[in-house]
Amino acid sequence: MSYVMFNDYNGIVNWKLPWFFLLFVSCTNLLVLPLNAMLDGTQRQQLLMKANIVSQLMIAISLWLDNLFRLGAIFSWSITIGRNIIFFTVSFYI
Repeated sequence: MSYVMFNDYNGIVNWKLPWFFLLFVSCTNLLVLPLNAMLDGTQRQQLLMKANIVSQLMIAISLWLDNLFRLGAIFSWSITIGRNIIFFTVSFYI
């Protein structure tokens, strides 16, 4: 909806690429929710908590590295997507 609303914006701010990255990362985070519910419903809370701890640590480390080395937002987004892939892999194979 925001793309339609702001598509006629003619300023100097390039917002389209970050907006699409945000949508992509949000969609990958949305894909994790059914997996969380499945693990919680099958009494695998210990695995779910371990995966959430690893996930939160990866986010914190990526933000610290981003601020320290000025790597940019694409680095943080790639870490978030990688976190979701690792979460899926760990939850299915453990």
